[in-house]
This record gives sequence, structure tokens and C-alpha cells, in this order.
Amino acid sequence: MKNMFESLQKHNYWHGEKIRTGILRPVYLAQLAGCSGNRLIKVLVGQRRAGKSYVLRQFIRQLIDNGIDPRNIFYLDKENLDFEEIKDAGGLDRLVRHYRTEMRIKGKVYMFLDEIQEVAGWEKLAASYAQDNQYENELYITGSNSHMLSTELGTYLSGRHIPANIYPLSFMEFAAAHGVQPGKQEMLRYLKTGGLPEMLHLDTDEAQRHYVMALRDSILLNDIVKKFGVQNVALLERVFHFICSNIGSLCSINKMVNQLKSSGSKTNYETLSTYLDHIEKSLLIHRCNRYDLRGRDILSGAGKYYLNDLAFREHLS
Repeated sequence: MKNMFESLQKHNYWHGEKIRTGILRPVYLAQLAGCSGNRLIKVLVGQRRAGKSYVLRQFIRQLIDNGIDPRNIFYLDKENLDFEEIKDAGGLDRLVRHYRTEMRIKGKVYMFLDEIQEVAGWEKLAASYAQDNQYENELYITGSNSHMLSTELGTYLSGRHIPANIYPLSFMEFAAAHGVQPGKQEMLRYLKTGGLPEMLHLDTDEAQRHYVMALRDSILLNDIVKKFGVQNVALLERVFHFICSNIGSLCSINKMVNQLKSSGSKTNYETLSTYLDHIEKSLLIHRCNRYDLRGRDILSGAGKYYLNDLAFREHLS
């Protein structure tokens, strides 16, 4: 535990260490500040590589600037190999207790747990800390999309959480990151490259295309195939590419089935409907249902699909 605590010190900001904050996301910082100050667990939900970890670190920086003692901020990134030994909730709890003893903590602890799904039993631990009567804790957590679905959070945390949806850079954030005033040319550039933060550091179309393809594979394989046991990976990828090429168009699942069948894919309504639901849950796409203004009701059947980030359309369609 001593070695683990030394690693924890290295990755925290208790002694004035510099915090890598990346591109400032003021909208999300205001959102987190607005729901802080209570025992509810703040869960940052978003597509992979949309910048959830950076938002966490930016909020840590804001807390410190507002006078919170850095020693009362506990930050752990489970993706870091230094914490590979922490496999379950018991191991993490022992590290937290050791931290409280060694640092002689008094008062509230702001606990930031990044990629928490790598810890077995994390949901029970989070709920326990949020309701701890001995110590005052305030939790902020992130995780991969497949473990942070709203339906599962409702089961795991039973009304003890507040979700904060994190999206890729907005146009205003994109322009600010480039240090330019919003305008037509910058908008055209944004529509082409999208708002994934990492794309700002890739200068060539080839590098951007390879990055987007790798991100697509990571999301489809980790957040869908592994999570839901999808068998026909090729069809799943083809369905996603179909959406990339038809964003904003009115789509019905029956017509999509017929189009895919005509091009040689074997599928049916149930399979395609399930795959679309999986892709939507991974936050790659968003569905917009048709609405009957006269009857004030949502119409079943055809709807429109929009990509979470336009880079997928530019490089995959």
C-alpha cells in the first residue's frame, strides 16, 4: 500500500504540481459547479475521446483556485498502469483510507475517479462513499460508455447520481482553440474536421482519417461488440457507415433493411433495430423522432439520425 500511495502522490496535485487542463470547457465547468456541494454522485458521460478526463482536471483546477485545499482532492485515473494493482472496490477503499491517514485529512474530500469501470464493484463503493456518515465525500466519476448507460446507472446508483453529458468541442470552443474569431471559413473547417479535441493536433487528412477509423473501431469493439456480444461485426460497421452517409435523412428501419439486403447483407428488422440501438447507446449517433404537431405525439417508424461528431462523416462515408 505504501508504493501505491507514492504513485497516488505522483498523480495528484497536493504540492502545487501543474495540472494538464487542455482546451478550456467553460460550459461544463459551470454545469459541474452548479450541481456541486451535495452528496449526489456526478457522472460524466460521453463518447470516447470527447474530453471527459480533461473536464475533470479543469474542475480540479477550479476548485483549487477557489480555495479548496489540494490535499482534500483525491484523483485517480484507473487507466494509468501505476494503479493496475487496484482490481476491486476493496483495494480502492484501502487506498482511500491510507490516504486519509497519511494526509491527516480533515473535512470534505472531493473524490475524482476516472475510468472507474475498471474497478470491480465500483458502483457499490461509489454509493457507499456518497452516503458515508463518518466522512464527508463528494464524488465525480467517468467511465466508458458501455458501463455508464443511464439505465444501468439507475440500477447501480439508485437515484444518487447526476449525469453530465460531455460532447466534442462546440463551434465556439473549436474557434477559441484555434485562436480565431468565429466566421464562415472557420465554420467550414469545423464541419469538415468535427470537434474531437485530438483532431486539433493532426494536420493532415491521412492522419485524421486514421485517427477517426481507430476511434470507430475502439467504440464499436469495446462499447458494443464486447458489451452486447454482437456476432456480425461487419454488419454492425456497415450499419454505422450507412448512418454516416445519410445523416439528417428520414430513415425507416424497413427501408434500411431492404437497402442492405439489395447490396448483399443478410439482416432483418430485429437485428438492424438492435444494432442501431447499440450504436446510439455508445453515443456515436443520436436519433430524432418524428413528431405529430396536430396530435402532439411522437410518431413511430421513420426518424432521423445525427452523428455525435462530423469527423465520422468526413472520413468514413
